[in-house]
Amino acid sequence: MSNTYTEAEYTSVSVTLSAAEARSGCFRTLRYPGAPEPLLAELPGGLKTGASLYVDAPFFVNYGDIEVRPLRIDVRVEKPRRGYGAAAALLFVAAAALVVILVTFARDASRSSAVTQAPSPAQQTAAPAPTPTPQPTPTPLSAVQQQARALIPHFELREYLLQLDDRLLENFCALYRSVSAFDSACSFTQPLTRDELSNLTLLLSYECPELLQFSAAEEITYYSDSDGNVVSARLPITLSQEQYAKEYSVCDGIAKTLAQSTEGLSDYERELAAYDYIASNCFYSYDAANASNAYGALGDGAAKCDGISLAMKWICEEMGIPCMVMAGNQPGNPIGHAWNVVRIDGTYYDLDVTNDVNSADRNYNYYGAFNVSRSWVRSKYTEGVSFAGFLIIPGSESMNMSYHARRGSYIPAGEDYTQILFNQLDSLSSGEDAAYLQFESWDDYVGFIDQLNAVMGRWNGLARGSFNYSLSHLDEFQVCRITVNYI
Repeated sequence: MSNTYTEAEYTSVSVTLSAAEARSGCFRTLRYPGAPEPLLAELPGGLKTGASLYVDAPFFVNYGDIEVRPLRIDVRVEKPRRGYGAAAALLFVAAAALVVILVTFARDASRSSAVTQAPSPAQQTAAPAPTPTPQPTPTPLSAVQQQARALIPHFELREYLLQLDDRLLENFCALYRSVSAFDSACSFTQPLTRDELSNLTLLLSYECPELLQFSAAEEITYYSDSDGNVVSARLPITLSQEQYAKEYSVCDGIAKTLAQSTEGLSDYERELAAYDYIASNCFYSYDAANASNAYGALGDGAAKCDGISLAMKWICEEMGIPCMVMAGNQPGNPIGHAWNVVRIDGTYYDLDVTNDVNSADRNYNYYGAFNVSRSWVRSKYTEGVSFAGFLIIPGSESMNMSYHARRGSYIPAGEDYTQILFNQLDSLSSGEDAAYLQFESWDDYVGFIDQLNAVMGRWNGLARGSFNYSLSHLDEFQVCRITVNYI
């Protein structure tokens, strides 16, 4: 709920924009005084020197809502564009009514929080509507973004890259060109800190699965000037051009074949086809030769979570589906985990393909983390979250496009599941291989497992003859799988 504040009660921060950024809008990292992490703001276009943007909302730290003083962002434009006059003033008034999205990430960063821009104190009459999940910027591409689009495949689907300001994006393009040319030497024309270099090289691995010859896990040597700015770097190139061409051809061929074979289907159906392909053709292997890249999952059929997630990203982007990779650690566990975030019908969902890849003990899928709310996955991996404080990692609390919600097997907390289960069991004779239930509540999930004998005793399956049934379950995502065999 928004409150009414006087000017004296606002904490102010200043931001300097180029003329292009002021005209078209941009993302900018801000430091809220006393905040433990930086804030990432999406600024609207049409701003001028002297403009002020008012923000009234809490930000998240360690999952708790912490009310901070409302924020005023004071804008200065380096080189104002001529000829705006009164029209620019009208544009600014319209822009000031737009939404400013501020998101802060603590180290756990599993709840990136959208913050709405409040009107100025004089204009404030009612609480603003909730801000939607961050979407790709609709503004025209800047000159640097246009150059990046010409250089980087699927650039406009790569939503992490769309968040970079021109300075960072120009440096990212320098890295991309060097790696693409198999050149281990990369020079930067824009000032770059060591932390920014670390984030950009990680971004190179996570956003560009086609760069099979590069891994951010390898050691990178960098060189700084007298002011501490990184001016160049030595990048590890792990493949010859000949070997790269072979591996790229395999991955690209699989992605294109899947994209072509699913043309005309919905994005959900195409995504499911990509998921099923990887889950059926890849075994989990932490130590495989190419475990960390897409070729491991698509070419070798053996990869760990980051290689699996990069393979899913590659295929989804070929299908035109925005797909990102993110990672984090379980508390106390130094081995991290990677998964995807996809955008389906305008809403972001978390997607963990690794959860269902082939293993020695099963060859069926649970679909426990197929298009689930961000809390289902991110609440488990709250440390060392990728890009925390650097980029917005979008997400939602929607389960509308989850596998089990779509098939009617998702059970909200406290709801009765018996008829849903019985309907599925009745359909097993018509081609279904198993009945599934995914429970929102852990207590309901455990209760179902404990009461399964009694529940199966109430099913009318005995009218068809004697049967045996078996139960398998996935604790991590609270999914039960029930099969029936008639004797």
